Amino acid sequence: MPGINRVAVHQGSRVAPILPNDQANGLLVCSGLGTMLLTCTRQVRVVSSRAGSVYRGKGMTTASGSTRAQWLAALTIMLSGPVLAAPVSFLLTDAQNRPVQGAVISFAGADLPPEPSAAAEIAQAERKFTPPVLAVRTGTAVSFPNRDSVRHHVYSFSAPKRFELRLYKGTPSQPIVFDQPGVVVLGCNIHDWMVGYVYVTNDPRFAVSDAQGRLSLDLPPGQYPMTLWHPANADLLPQARGTLEVGAAGAQENIQLDFVAPPLVPERPKPSRFGEEYEKAYREGK
Repeated sequence: MPGINRVAVHQGSRVAPILPNDQANGLLVCSGLGTMLLTCTRQVRVVSSRAGSVYRGKGMTTASGSTRAQWLAALTIMLSGPVLAAPVSFLLTDAQNRPVQGAVISFAGADLPPEPSAAAEIAQAERKFTPPVLAVRTGTAVSFPNRDSVRHHVYSFSAPKRFELRLYKGTPSQPIVFDQPGVVVLGCNIHDWMVGYVYVTNDPRFAVSDAQGRLSLDLPPGQYPMTLWHPANADLLPQARGTLEVGAAGAQENIQLDFVAPPLVPERPKPSRFGEEYEKAYREGK
């Protein structure tokens, strides 16, 4: 078995490395498969929980042929399985060194598996879209619950997804499916200062920066083309940001953008006479 540098360890068994001072290079835990991977540089000795089943990296001897076959099958599966992910984090600042909220960084890669789909929503609360920026994979269904005491009329004229949710309270019965990649700008026909964004991507991994300009996710070691998008980008277009190299210990990056980021959530204007009358009529009509 020359050349093997990863050994799968199933529950009920253990790996004993044969290295100088019996020390291994590193130990990782694979939460998805309930196994451990031990990286070695020379040879390994696998000791099964079954008595009399000992395997060595060179020669591979055993007292039990059937057990040996099971271990070989397990090793083959595990060595060809997914590589463990490592933590990746970013700090994004603008041209004035202020944190940038609402930036989306996405990562491409033919061998990069997508994260499992999760429920997605953009709520209306305190007459704002929350979150102001939502990133989803193409084909994701997004709900738009209204948590305000007034009705909202949510719409978008953006080419990737044109839709309209007429005056409503609560949560519409059917979510909106974002089936084309691109940027979808949201508005409210009643509160025209409200603006939100849905960034729809084919990339398998992505994350959105928080109010402190930070974002984090897990990526397997490797090299990944990276794209960055923010509402302040010229023409709302994503920008290629080179290739991120992720090692076994992960990666940390600081990115300073070349623009001054405007407030992501516009200030609510002072109430107008029309707005006051509308809300009064709405309250009296409930």
